[in-house]
Amino acid sequence: MIASLWKRLPAVLRVLLLSGWFAAHAADPLDRAPVTATATAIPTTPLDPNSSAPESYRLRSGDTIEVRVYQEEDLTTRTKIDPEGFVLLPLIGRVAVKGLTVASATTLIRGKLEADFLYEARTSVLLVDRAAEHFLMMGQVSRPGVYDIPPGEQLDLLRAIAMAGGFTKIANQGKIVVKRTSGGTEEFLRLNAKNLAKSATEQPFFVHADDQITIGESAF
Repeated sequence: MIASLWKRLPAVLRVLLLSGWFAAHAADPLDRAPVTATATAIPTTPLDPNSSAPESYRLRSGDTIEVRVYQEEDLTTRTKIDPEGFVLLPLIGRVAVKGLTVASATTLIRGKLEADFLYEARTSVLLVDRAAEHFLMMGQVSRPGVYDIPPGEQLDLLRAIAMAGGFTKIANQGKIVVKRTSGGTEEFLRLNAKNLAKSATEQPFFVHADDQITIGESAF
């Protein structure tokens, strides 16, 4: 019934209703969860074909996505994922997408639209802009600190160490520990930079977003 009434409304009226919904939602004093995402109806314009994400990429806070609904231009929205991992979308409100692949986010949003509003919501989600990815370098390097992973690149461990100024004189290059969180589980990876540098058959070790890399100290 709701879906039928929504489809019968003129496009201009639907835009006005959606505008009123956003205004009411933002002003609701009972909604104590911070909402930092913005949602603005925009025309469906072609995007750079490279702007979407690999199948394995999982959405992160700070990423900008565009949600499109076929033949429902007033529902098309470009929005940034807030620090809590939510986006604010017309009709369905806040949706948690952090940690989902683009395909999984598409399925989730389509399901919410079809549950109460549209009979068949032909929905697509595009990753428009990735948030900056960082790693933390600690221990025996010349410049410990937080560094950016270059956008669209794979950063190997040796390059990451070079970005931090290289090893100190007392660094133990064979004692490197990477703390990595994946799927809510922490793991500790032990690496040897000497082997990575010298062996032609050794596979490079690539740094992931939010890795914490510690370079050990030599005993002598």
